[in-house]
Amino acid sequence: MGGRVFFLVLGSAVIGLCLGCRQDDELDRLIQESPFQNIPSEATDDLLIVTCQYLPLQLPGHVDVTQWPFWEKYDALAGGTDLSRPVGFSAEQLRLWRENGCFVAVAPSTTWVELREQLQRVGGKTLAQTTALIRHPAEEVQFLAGWIFQPDSIYLWEGAATGRALTLPAGHCLFNVNCIPGLGGAQAKVFHLKIVPEVQAADPQDHFGTDEFGVLRRIRENPKIVFTRLALSGTLPIHHFVAIASRPDPQMAGKLGRLFFRRAEPEQNQQIIVLLLPMLQTGAQIKAQPGL
Repeated sequence: MGGRVFFLVLGSAVIGLCLGCRQDDELDRLIQESPFQNIPSEATDDLLIVTCQYLPLQLPGHVDVTQWPFWEKYDALAGGTDLSRPVGFSAEQLRLWRENGCFVAVAPSTTWVELREQLQRVGGKTLAQTTALIRHPAEEVQFLAGWIFQPDSIYLWEGAATGRALTLPAGHCLFNVNCIPGLGGAQAKVFHLKIVPEVQAADPQDHFGTDEFGVLRRIRENPKIVFTRLALSGTLPIHHFVAIASRPDPQMAGKLGRLFFRRAEPEQNQQIIVLLLPMLQTGAQIKAQPGL
């Protein structure tokens, strides 16, 4: 990472509560009013574009990151000890994520050094960083979290004390992210962010459907389960990042978070934390970054 400010994120999908519905309506309105409307496909030097950086951190599986001083300070649901830090996700959404084994922190980007030091003390390391561009307000990007090596069963909580058991196929655990800046362009103080978990099967399946010309044909694609009722939607202050993790607790067995964050390969006991950070950058700044 080397001192670079990390990434931006947002995902699509809406929590199945009335609050989630209202937030979706609000996000639709913001998209229509967004200065990102009608952006050309190629960045120009002075055009503002959202860049989304995604950094997974790997550490031993027995470590409970939610007990670190960093997490105590920036825990999004508990409010943390830093009362000056605004958290733009509702307690209902954050509690639903926690019930499904996913813990969320929101912290200033300046705290990266503190988090990295705690990571190094337990023998952790940073993994490959991914950077994505969001050029249009309705655009989504996908980031890989964990892998499901064989079909696995979980119990999914979906809000209002309701849930269901389901079996997930072998495949990839992904986060769908959408992010747009608050009104005001370069003066925006927040990002509007949505993060939606998804599991995509590793084995493609064939089915019949119509193409863009209305012609019936055989279509091969990887089936996917998008957890729209778990959409985490809200605002993120600029110069802040979202950290998402699980915990090594027997109570996490049978929960979605275990599949997304635990490494269950034979003879390996590892876990990951994922960090997401949105930034507004000009086309010139983006072009100057290696690999972009």
